[in-house]
Amino acid sequence: GEAESSATARAKLENAMRAKREAEGYMVELHALQREFEVSALHKDMIVDSGNPELDVREAYERGLVAGGTKASVAAGDMRRRAEWHATHDLEEAMKSWEAVSAESREHMYEGYQGGWYTAN
Repeated sequence: GEAESSATARAKLENAMRAKREAEGYMVELHALQREFEVSALHKDMIVDSGNPELDVREAYERGLVAGGTKASVAAGDMRRRAEWHATHDLEEAMKSWEAVSAESREHMYEGYQGGWYTAN
């Protein structure tokens, strides 16, 4: 079901993140990204709020770096474009329309998205 798919996807993502963090040069690239893309440029929708703002910002940078193939220059450009997109799109409104999609359709779309993400990364 949807919960199992979500748990499996989350585990795969955590494993991918862990592997990237352990790669040589990761911290150098992370620090370069933090210099190249300032915290003030992060859009609030790019941050997952855990209640620990320092951790949340660090994780936003880490997700961006991993998605950018652990290259700060690529990640900075991607994050800049993502912030611009978030500034012009209302996710809260978009999520309301997502709720109208049947559970079966959501599961198929989610699995397709996850498959694409893991293929690309």
